[in-house]
Amino acid sequence: MMCFSAIVKAQTDTTYRPEYLYQPKQLHDDLAFLKSVLEEAHPSLYRYTSKDSLDARFAAADQQLNQPLTDIEFWKIVESVVAAIRSGHTVVYPSANYVEWWNKHGLSRIPLSVYVLNGHLYAAWFPEDCGKLFRGARITAIDDNPGTVVFASLKPFVSSEGYSDQFVNYNIETSFPDLYGRVFGFKREYDVAFIDSSGKIQHATVRSYKTNYHAPTNQSKLIHEQKKSEVAKAVDINYFKDVPGTVELRIKTFSYLKDYKTFDVAFFKRLQDEKIKNLIIDLRGDGGGYLGIGIDMMRYMVRNAVVPANMITAVTNEYSFGKYIVYPGSDTLRKNVLIKTGKREYAAVNDYQFHYISSGYLFTKNVYLLVDKGTFSDAAIFAANLRAQGNVTILGDETGGGEAGTDGSGFSMVKFPNTGLLLRLPQFWMQTTTRNENTGHGVIPDITIIPSIEDRVTGRDVVLDKTLHLIIDKK
Repeated sequence: MMCFSAIVKAQTDTTYRPEYLYQPKQLHDDLAFLKSVLEEAHPSLYRYTSKDSLDARFAAADQQLNQPLTDIEFWKIVESVVAAIRSGHTVVYPSANYVEWWNKHGLSRIPLSVYVLNGHLYAAWFPEDCGKLFRGARITAIDDNPGTVVFASLKPFVSSEGYSDQFVNYNIETSFPDLYGRVFGFKREYDVAFIDSSGKIQHATVRSYKTNYHAPTNQSKLIHEQKKSEVAKAVDINYFKDVPGTVELRIKTFSYLKDYKTFDVAFFKRLQDEKIKNLIIDLRGDGGGYLGIGIDMMRYMVRNAVVPANMITAVTNEYSFGKYIVYPGSDTLRKNVLIKTGKREYAAVNDYQFHYISSGYLFTKNVYLLVDKGTFSDAAIFAANLRAQGNVTILGDETGGGEAGTDGSGFSMVKFPNTGLLLRLPQFWMQTTTRNENTGHGVIPDITIIPSIEDRVTGRDVVLDKTLHLIIDKK
């Protein structure tokens, strides 16, 4: 997530006031606009939520618009509806005006990040001057709101992927300060109640802090105009003294667009030259990026040819709401690569439909893939496709991204006519090559390992440890 300054500069209004109230008619019109956009263009609108159920949610939201509301009050209503689609890439963001006002005048967030486990919140990070609060402490309440209630109150404002809560939990962990403020309000101080080591409830005063607001980057610009190498930031390579012949490739994000082909050649040649027998690919926390990176890497682990997707579909090849698109779709999937396959369905015909021939530096030894709830979008697609086409052992926790596919290509940012809220609209459904039935869940590991709160606090990597022990036991 990066600040989309170009959009802000183009769209901002210096008269913005966060307390400004939009009249019911404006709100009704914006909600109707949102519904029409989704019905016209969303590639998976009713994949996980029935039309009747979604229509009922829109009707209930419409009934709440009987009085003037601020844009953030309206955001809370519409984002909870959009989250019900269960499409992790489909999100409503505050307006560009809100972003500019926030970064200029500032709101203060709660300086607290959390771990989520079984519906409970645990302290992950906080300032040093928070009394006896400690990492891993179970949070029983914030400002008298029980911790379980806080968690349950935030969930409706986070889009899941299918029927799994994995990506919801991940987003609550990574976006807690901002999400908590939007839902419960921003204050100067917060009272955090927690259970100490003796089992007693203690309280800590947590004072707010000022940070800039981060919003989605213009992915199209990122993909087509990226000029500097991101390999050093995105990739780590590790060896293990006690486990010879083993290499770990940790991919934090599929964003190293400029150098991925040259990196793959050099890396897999290196594995061959060094006679590496075990390759560990760590995708934990990898939220995705550019699909081509995963496709190219599979060429070095799959014999003969790589199939990127079973099908890529859209429901329209042109929009009636084009004037409200702040920036057009990203990736190489565009409406001019679509052919009509049904009454309201189009299929993409471009390089993603081709087969990619395997590389001469094919790695045919043992491959271990580490995943978790932060493995999303193109990283989850990579995991699903590699399992379907290659020989891999997967360890960790269920991925945040769906195994069957995702609405993860060709994003457009659509501006609401009155409030200026921004809808991130995916244009395509990408079906992976998995042979498993779509259960609405992510890639389920062959060996499931869920780190405990203590593991996370101490930094003990139980997933990697288990992987190394598997390798040792094979000898």
